[in-house]
Amino acid sequence: MLAVPGIVENLEELIRERISTEMPTHPGYLEGQSLVHLMIDYRSWRGRFVRPGPRKVHRSSEMNKSPKSAQHAGVLTDIEAKLIAGEDINGHLSTRTKNPLGDEVSPPESLQKRRDRDLLLAEWGIHHLHLSTRPHKRKRGFFERTDDVLFAVFQDSDAYLLGIYRHPEHENWAAEEIFAVLVRNWPEAGLVNESKVATGLAQDYSDEDRLELRSFGFNTGLEIDGKIYSPGGLGMSLDGTPLATVMGAQQVMWELERCRKDPAQWLAGVEGVPSPAEWRPHLHTPVPGFVEYAGFMTESIFVPAGRLC
Repeated sequence: MLAVPGIVENLEELIRERISTEMPTHPGYLEGQSLVHLMIDYRSWRGRFVRPGPRKVHRSSEMNKSPKSAQHAGVLTDIEAKLIAGEDINGHLSTRTKNPLGDEVSPPESLQKRRDRDLLLAEWGIHHLHLSTRPHKRKRGFFERTDDVLFAVFQDSDAYLLGIYRHPEHENWAAEEIFAVLVRNWPEAGLVNESKVATGLAQDYSDEDRLELRSFGFNTGLEIDGKIYSPGGLGMSLDGTPLATVMGAQQVMWELERCRKDPAQWLAGVEGVPSPAEWRPHLHTPVPGFVEYAGFMTESIFVPAGRLC
């Protein structure tokens, strides 16, 4: 194997360049951050968007019975058509997604007030979409804001529509009834995890307790219909970052460190690679902004060290 001296360091610099190009940041932010924290921020930001792609749409029984579904029938039909066709729906998301690091120099104590956090998404994996088809007057690329929003969970090939809820000024987004929709409609879809050992909760939190705990970065289990459940996506860390995002960035760093010790051994034995092969750092982006891998390339063969987003 022939590798450019410092090939891992060159890949790390390539990752920094990608993040600095794609993610809006504060002046001086990039210089003051370790690579792993850059990747965590980048993955967390990208995870707030919905990757375009055709999906099968599933409506909950609660949503089908709700009068609000009839009230917003037109825009719901429009959103569902976009989902089925694989079109972009990100204009319905919060305008906060435009600012991945928030506006504040010093973040507020409550995570609920941070513009760079979506705690409903981080803990339970639920996006909220605004129910308008009129372009926003000031925020280019977005639709007008609405007090009623659609709660949905997105997987690669499926979209699960839970129901229509009021904005958090009017309704508690940590209410048990929201999580119960996932449990009762799609228990086998990977949206929730059922405990096979727990028989009860040490503390039965009220909806208000759960909201307060969420505001400080705490996850809570829930007892639904006599069984104990937790979110399918592992929940969030104490700073409101999805745990899966943190673990994914750490896995990239571990793989880079393993490669740094002996790049030749790490890349040895890759099938179909002629010997000697000259490797170079490379970013592979099957779906730019949504699916990006960092790794090494020789001729037409790419070996990933890990996924950036």
